[in-house]
Amino acid sequence: MNNSGELRALIDIGEIREYNYDDFSNIKPIAKGGYGAVFSAIFKPKGITIALKKLSNLDSDKKEFVKEVRHLRKVDHHPYINQLLGITQGKRFNIIFEYLNLYQ
Repeated sequence: MNNSGELRALIDIGEIREYNYDDFSNIKPIAKGGYGAVFSAIFKPKGITIALKKLSNLDSDKKEFVKEVRHLRKVDHHPYINQLLGITQGKRFNIIFEYLNLYQ
């Protein structure tokens, strides 16, 4: 199964939730690294703050995006790792995490 097919299959069976990028507002940068950038945002349907991670090399391929999601699913149960909430696809590919504000 190719990367796109694997991702679609995980969405179809409910292993990963897919959201529309337009469901997020007040998007602000938090950090940037070699593999991408992380933003805080408001998930409008629930009014909660989440973290969006956009991988930097997705302009040409979803391979790294699918790889990252696959690895995150394996460790999602760990208490010291932010919970994977879902993804966005389309023009903007993002991984959605719970938001932990350590400074509040």
